[in-house]
Amino acid sequence: MTIAEPTQKIAVCNANPPLGILDERGNLADMSIEMFEGTRDESIGNVEYKIFEVYKNEIPSVKELLGGDYIGIHITGSTSDAHDLETEWINNFRAMLQELFRVKGHPPVSAICFGHQIVASALGCKVLRNSKGYEGGIASLEITEEAISLGLFKKLDSERPSKGLFLAEAHYDIVQCVPDGFIKTLSSSKCDIQGFYKKNVALTFQSHPDFSTDICLKINKTNYYNSRITDEELAIIEESGKNHINDGMLAARSFWKLFKGEL
Repeated sequence: MTIAEPTQKIAVCNANPPLGILDERGNLADMSIEMFEGTRDESIGNVEYKIFEVYKNEIPSVKELLGGDYIGIHITGSTSDAHDLETEWINNFRAMLQELFRVKGHPPVSAICFGHQIVASALGCKVLRNSKGYEGGIASLEITEEAISLGLFKKLDSERPSKGLFLAEAHYDIVQCVPDGFIKTLSSSKCDIQGFYKKNVALTFQSHPDFSTDICLKINKTNYYNSRITDEELAIIEESGKNHINDGMLAARSFWKLFKGEL
């Protein structure tokens, strides 16, 4: 008799309603799952993704996350603001995260863009509009010395540690500080804190490892058509897509290392 391999679970906290421009790819939760499946190796085994539509105020309880055999919790991006103190679901989600992070041994948290910001907010850091303006396109990010020493973003085909990444960006807001006990992992010319990390606790990216270059450019063009960025900014963003290879899948592999307890 064949014994079925146990299924591991990841809670995906979807923080955004479907975006019309991404209809062919689904919503941000679908894209996150696609990212995970595209980087999952044989050592991980079967995975079930449980989606919580947190933007609809469908907030999982800490009890559920602790008792549901979850190996990880993932938070998507969003067009909403993590510094919003008026919207009910954002306040409720932040409060749940605050409670979760007080529990030792909780499932580790991976987070992208809004997710990065709401985790920072839950951990006591201020999130605000970037005084340097909008950041979009395939941006050049510098890996910090601490992250290099930990081998966080090492390329598979190289013995030498990576010193930089090119990742998809589309954001106005930034995190002002690194939470206590965490290290800063990445920075860019427009955003000093592009990510932070603490072993077995959380790994975040201000960028979008879930975005292909085509999706990144499509979203940034939409911001242009909605008069949120200028002609000059759009030209720079489009050029970045031509000149740089998107390292999103490399960055996403670090989420699996976090969930496996290797980070």
